[in-house]
Amino acid sequence: MAADAGAYVAGFGWCKGVRRACLGLAIPPVFGAFLCELSCPEPGGDRWLWTVVGDLPSAYFVLDRAKTPSKALAVYCELMAAWVDAVRAGKLGRAVFPVRAEPTLEHAGMLASRLEFLRDRVLSAEGLKGVMTGAAASRRRLAAQPRDRALRPGMLVVDNHDRDGIVVASRPCPDAEWLAAQRDRRVLRHRQAAWWTIFPLSGGSVYAPSRLMRLVGRPTRMQHAIAWRNANEHARKKLRQLLGPAPY
Repeated sequence: MAADAGAYVAGFGWCKGVRRACLGLAIPPVFGAFLCELSCPEPGGDRWLWTVVGDLPSAYFVLDRAKTPSKALAVYCELMAAWVDAVRAGKLGRAVFPVRAEPTLEHAGMLASRLEFLRDRVLSAEGLKGVMTGAAASRRRLAAQPRDRALRPGMLVVDNHDRDGIVVASRPCPDAEWLAAQRDRRVLRHRQAAWWTIFPLSGGSVYAPSRLMRLVGRPTRMQHAIAWRNANEHARKKLRQLLGPAPY
């Protein structure tokens, strides 16, 4: 997502390049707020810009009213809400941030629902506890590998491809053909380990041995909501059994 943030800003003619994009806070793949440092800002211009990308309209803005990641997300919600209001009122003008989407009532409604999710599930004090923020995101990745007995269905883990996911059930080790086809060659050394089925928060289903997973703990309501949103009907049925009804 950092690459997406840098590419978005670099796509504007006034940008001479992006030196780096630093994570502010994120819930991959729903959204990510990054501080982008411009390589050669205009004289007197801003060197740093907030950039928001993800499964919603991308946007950039200055740091004046956004000194922290949570305030940056609040400013983003204000910009997008102004676009929603303008589309619904039929008064879209230059004063509104130019969202790259057709200004239809359908698109306005879709964006409004995403903003409601961000405000209720992320900007709330409870929601921010489950969000990856800056260096804290990196520190969480360094959590110790879980003991087999600590893992159980319903727990949140980071798999061998650095994806957050919810443990669903134990399973036998996949066959030799499956193992040989994996990009992560470490799985070949863990045929005798306990294997698990995992639902990544981004959707789908994967397998991983316990020794290549990192235990995070119980998923937050927000993480449950993200997994539910990206799951198919079969996965939602399983998530309901493990974690209860969708938290929204």
